Amino acid sequence: MSFLYSKKVFLLLFISLASMSSTLAASDGSTGADDKKYFVDIRPAGKPLGPGSMITFALPDQFGRSHTLSTGIRILIFADSKRGAKLVEAALARHPKGFLESHRAVYLADISAMPGLIFRLFALPSMRKTPYPILLLKNAEMGKRLAQTAADGKVTVLTLNKRRVRKIEVAADISTVEKLLK
Repeated sequence: MSFLYSKKVFLLLFISLASMSSTLAASDGSTGADDKKYFVDIRPAGKPLGPGSMITFALPDQFGRSHTLSTGIRILIFADSKRGAKLVEAALARHPKGFLESHRAVYLADISAMPGLIFRLFALPSMRKTPYPILLLKNAEMGKRLAQTAADGKVTVLTLNKRRVRKIEVAADISTVEKLLK
């Protein structure tokens, strides 16, 4: 009797997890077809990202909404690690809702190294609680040239003028991140 009961519980648990995982797979707002509409383009091609480079992109945020880099954005904050993301989150937590928009800034997080299940179960629900959009780089190949500017565990802040890079700075602490956002 106990074996049959255990088998039924296991089967019920398995079906629940399978159902939950298919629901979660769609909950990040992306599908294979949707991912094809996202891109990061840095010109000139084949050269390292630096002053004078032109950036364009279309990327999803944590709610699955698509964002493009407008010519009015003057600051691009890029975190390619969990430690870098924590620095950005801590700096932005000190400011009111709408801070990024009022400072004509966007925050781009490279989540390509994060396992999908971890992203969907833990990171995405946490990101959805933030009062600002987090643009998500899910494909390492797309962000390869941006990642060249990143230092391990630090935040890269690009100053832009009409999508053209004017300056690249790296922040290792919250106060430096805040200073670069002004």
